[in-house]
Amino acid sequence: MTKIKAELRPEKEFIEQLRSDFDSILREELRYKGYNPDVITDIADLAIAYGSLKARRVESKPRTVHVNPDILINTSVEYGFENLVKKFENGENVNPHLSRLSSNIGSKDLLFYDWGINHFHLGISVEPDGFVSRTGPVAFAIVKENDVYIITVAQHGTWTDKSMLEIVETNWPDLLAGNLVNGAFEPIEGTDPLKALRKAHINMGITLSSGHSYIAIGGGYSSNGVSSLAVIEYNRLIHRFKNLYKYLTNNITICNGDEYLAKNGNIVNVRLKRVRDEIKIYFEELQGEFGFLNFYPLAN
Repeated sequence: MTKIKAELRPEKEFIEQLRSDFDSILREELRYKGYNPDVITDIADLAIAYGSLKARRVESKPRTVHVNPDILINTSVEYGFENLVKKFENGENVNPHLSRLSSNIGSKDLLFYDWGINHFHLGISVEPDGFVSRTGPVAFAIVKENDVYIITVAQHGTWTDKSMLEIVETNWPDLLAGNLVNGAFEPIEGTDPLKALRKAHINMGITLSSGHSYIAIGGGYSSNGVSSLAVIEYNRLIHRFKNLYKYLTNNITICNGDEYLAKNGNIVNVRLKRVRDEIKIYFEELQGEFGFLNFYPLAN
């Protein structure tokens, strides 16, 4: 049995192939979940948009619901609020309560990126597009893996009311502890300075009445308004591709090398494929594959 040391394509081509494969995997998942990925053509932009969307959508699983003890609920949405709470507790799908913009792969949610807060409509009936009927008052909440913290019920569009963070700090300070910073942020002039800063995609910390200051509670946003956490996640992926290239450069040997060499030359094409919830590496024209990273599908 002849063994030969194989070679990879140049690093730039190697990484571009893996980026392309990963892009195809994401586009297939998006189409399967009812999204149109064709509105975004750039590979990096699509991966970042996917990461942003994945973070905003809520996996259907039972959660412990924590409600602000001082919450006031408009009588017009009391039943809708109780219904939402039960859905969280029972692990039912709450994504129909999200903004309709969440059905657009390219949409941005600056409140979520800034403070990590989702808003949920409190309608009961489901409309033809799959979303519940829209309501003026909506529930603002922070959703974690096993818990949901319902902060307030306030009018739709109340995106910059820092009293929401005051409530979180009073009732669940641990949710903010990781974003606590020293010092205080100077107040900014204007009728709604935070709204203006968000519109300009400028990250700004906030000082609460307690004197405590926090920044990037939801991870923040980049200069083009996408989730900073999604950008970081994508950059980490590219670094993993580069590290894989370095590792494989000196660690690929082909058995039955003469046969492979005659048919393909000594270049090995490294590819990605999805197998359920895992991304695997495989080699074209060769047997064998190995797990590379976990794949996180979109919540239904």
